Amino acid sequence: MKRSKNLSEIIYLTAFVLWMLIALLKLTYFKDLIPMDGISRAVQYSVLLLLLVKLIRDFEFSIGSAIEVFVYLLFMFIAYSGGRLAFPVSLALIYSAKNVSFEKILKVTLVMQAAVFVVTVVCSQIGILEDFIWDAGSRDRHGLGYTHSLLGSHFVLFMSLILVVLIGKMTIWATALILAANYLMYVFTDSNAPLILAAGFVVLAWIARLLEKYMKPVRGLSWLVSVVPLSFWGFCVWIVNTASWDSVILNKANIFLHGRLSLMCAAWENYGMTLFGQKIKWVGESTVKNNPDLLYNYVDNAYMQSMFNYGILFVILLCVGFGIVLYRNMQKGNYLMVAALAIVLVHGMINPQLVELAYNPFLLLLSGAFCFGKAECKKG
Repeated sequence: MKRSKNLSEIIYLTAFVLWMLIALLKLTYFKDLIPMDGISRAVQYSVLLLLLVKLIRDFEFSIGSAIEVFVYLLFMFIAYSGGRLAFPVSLALIYSAKNVSFEKILKVTLVMQAAVFVVTVVCSQIGILEDFIWDAGSRDRHGLGYTHSLLGSHFVLFMSLILVVLIGKMTIWATALILAANYLMYVFTDSNAPLILAAGFVVLAWIARLLEKYMKPVRGLSWLVSVVPLSFWGFCVWIVNTASWDSVILNKANIFLHGRLSLMCAAWENYGMTLFGQKIKWVGESTVKNNPDLLYNYVDNAYMQSMFNYGILFVILLCVGFGIVLYRNMQKGNYLMVAALAIVLVHGMINPQLVELAYNPFLLLLSGAFCFGKAECKKG
């Protein structure tokens, strides 16, 4: 049984490494040097085949497991119908992660993110990749080999979270490293949100260290924390439904968030709320850079973008899943994981990486959130 489980884990990690490598490279200008479209599609189908082998090996029929498979297949079909092959593969990776060591997944993710980050930045500085400067003359935001100036900063933030979770506690050297690395990215990219969130995580992680030492789990507090993801999404829906641009506060908030609120409201008017989502052609800065005549319409908010793309059923399950993970970790007294998830969820209010597995490996904890009656898969 142990040998069988180890083989399933090897199959999964192989699929995960293949998928991550392509997903990470597609966010850099390496995509212009490599025939990425053909390679990407071949790798994604290979990953699906590997995960199918793992599913067949691990599957034990029950009503609960049948429901799990049905739900995941439903959303894979919805995503594929929307013309997004990468997202169904991400869902397959989430479902298949339920009996794989989350610590091993985090280690693999950190190594791959760090390796691609270092190679990309170095190549951008020696002329192999383009170091495109966004907003030249005003903000001078360096892309550092990535297809957008903010991507490198987001990766450094997520690597900071993963590193401390792997260590198991915040330390002095980790604090110094995280603040220095995120400040350095701020200098190059002029993106203050990752730096602010990194500093917030340092504070929360130190508080978590104290709480884990002195505070026992409180069920009422655990329930309160568990509704945070749904509350975030509900707040966003409330904003777009009640937004009045006569409000001085709303206008100032929109300016501070670089137009994110107005873009979110415009998308709400254009696409509204659907049960299973819709196919939308998002136009972001990277697209406008190459096609200046196109109208920018990109919604950065992960909760709202997920709702527009995949429907309210998906975003509710996403929020409930993270709520279950938060509740379980609060009950276990694992406040460091709660701190990391808190930063990920807040980050999702202004950026889309909450639902992008290349950045956010904590998505894989959802495999345990919706696992019915199997103790070994409840890692969330």
